Amino acid sequence: FKGKEIVEMKEFRENIMNVVDKAIDFISLYIPKRITFREAVRKEEPLIPREVLREALINALIHRDYLFPSSIHITITEKEVKIKNPGELPEGLEEEELYREHPSIPRNPMLAQLASMARFIEHWGTGTLRMIEGMRAAGLKEPLFKSHNGFFEVVLSLSKLKLSDIEKRILRMAENKEITAGEVAKKLKVKTRTARKHLKQLVDKGLLFRIGRGKTTRYSLTA
Repeated sequence: FKGKEIVEMKEFRENIMNVVDKAIDFISLYIPKRITFREAVRKEEPLIPREVLREALINALIHRDYLFPSSIHITITEKEVKIKNPGELPEGLEEEELYREHPSIPRNPMLAQLASMARFIEHWGTGTLRMIEGMRAAGLKEPLFKSHNGFFEVVLSLSKLKLSDIEKRILRMAENKEITAGEVAKKLKVKTRTARKHLKQLVDKGLLFRIGRGKTTRYSLTA
C-alpha cells in the first residue's frame, strides 16, 4: 500500500518449501534497502533482515489454523510490514510471554517437525526471540505481536530505534575495534559508571555485543 492505495497485489500458491523465499523476495522489493560494503563490493539488503522475515513467515505457516477459511496476509506500507495468519495464540500462552523464553505449543505438530527437519527452524519456542534480536541488531523497533479476532499478527516496523547523541558516539567508536568502558569514559569525559550504563543500554537494544566479564569486558559491533 501507498497510503490507502494498493500499488501491487500478488498471491502465492506454492508448497511450504518454496513459498517463504518467494514471499521474502516480494517483500524486499517494496521496503527500503540498507547499503553495505564487503571487500569493496557495494551490497543492498532489505532494511528488515531476511532472517526476521523468514522467521515471521515460517511461524505464520506452522502455527496458522488451516481449518479457518482465510489466507495468510502480508501488508506492506511505508511504515511497516504486517504478517497476519488465521488462528490466535493457543490457550495458556499470552502475548507478553512471546518477548521472553516460553514453551512451544505448535498448532500443527507435523508441520513444525517438517520445518525442523528442513532446518527452517532451530529450536521450537525461540522464533519470536530471534525476531526481536534481529530487529534490534538492524537498529529497528522490536516486533509487535498481536492475537485478536481469530488472527495472530506480527508487525515489523520500518522505524529506526531512537538513539541519544552519546549512544551514537559510542557506536562510532566501536566501528572498527572492540572498546571498553574505560575507553568510552575517557573519550566522552564521563564517569566509568555512566559509560557502563550507556554500553548496557546498547547491548539491551542489540546494537553491541558484550565479550568477557569483569575487568576484561569488551564491547563489539559483532559477536
